[in-house]
Amino acid sequence: TSSETPQEVGMSSVVDGDMGEIYLNSFCFIFRQNKDYIQPRFGGYLFRSREFRKAITKYAKGSTRFNLSKVDFLQIEIVFPESKKEQQNIAEILEAVDRKIVKTAQIIATTEKLKKGLMQQLFTRGIGHTKFKKTGIGIIPQEWRAVYLDELILLMKSGLSRKLSNQDIGLPVIRSENITNNNKLNLSNLKYWYVKDPQGADTGNYVLDDGDILVNFINSLAQIGKNCSFKTDGRKYIYTTNILRLKLDTSKILHDYFTNFMQTATYWNHIKSITKPAVNQASFTTVDFKKLGIPLPTVREQQEMVNVFSSV
Repeated sequence: TSSETPQEVGMSSVVDGDMGEIYLNSFCFIFRQNKDYIQPRFGGYLFRSREFRKAITKYAKGSTRFNLSKVDFLQIEIVFPESKKEQQNIAEILEAVDRKIVKTAQIIATTEKLKKGLMQQLFTRGIGHTKFKKTGIGIIPQEWRAVYLDELILLMKSGLSRKLSNQDIGLPVIRSENITNNNKLNLSNLKYWYVKDPQGADTGNYVLDDGDILVNFINSLAQIGKNCSFKTDGRKYIYTTNILRLKLDTSKILHDYFTNFMQTATYWNHIKSITKPAVNQASFTTVDFKKLGIPLPTVREQQEMVNVFSSV
């Protein structure tokens, strides 16, 4: 009944008999469906439907915190079939979909686990190697090199620091919020800056190219190290000062090889070791980041490994 956003007001859940005793705080209320009119399983879906959620949002009142009164809740009009049989049929269809979603989520989780194990194996053992050596970054195949990131990059540069606009005033700006936890770029929540910077900076120096790798290096501890590969949609984009932009020397290391390496425990352990916590936000330096140790096979074997990752 109460939340910081109107969209969250009225979120509901059906109490399962297997849950044991449940206690509600003052922000929630419980209601029981009239079984003479509504089949309970159908009602559970009905009260979570998009139409019902829209109606609730309309009644949510407040400024900093939004509330839904019991009086308003009881005024919400709902539409449903009178036939209990039809209600049951609808509920069974939706339950089948839910089971499929759960099964799919389990498959995805298993595949992710498989991929992590496979990546760990390939980045330390490679493909078809029998002889290995100890290096500063661990045991790797005899034919590989252990190198630092500093040797593999052509550019490492942070972005522009400005108070950005919600209005489209020229250039869309990539912020840390646009880098997701699964190494993707989300362009749904953009802010903007002028093409001609009022403070005299050359915004052209910050325009991103296809294949640029973006890394959060100033942010909360939970966000530090998040990364993604940039791909343009035909428009020019720039990026903020808490993001590092990397360009790789692709004659030495393939783009997809490196982006897969940035998902490994080796990468994240390095990020953890160099990150310096602070009161407002954590950070690491470019000097420390360039010391990231990377196992480097031949470009040909890198491509073979990338093909394996892609198939997974």
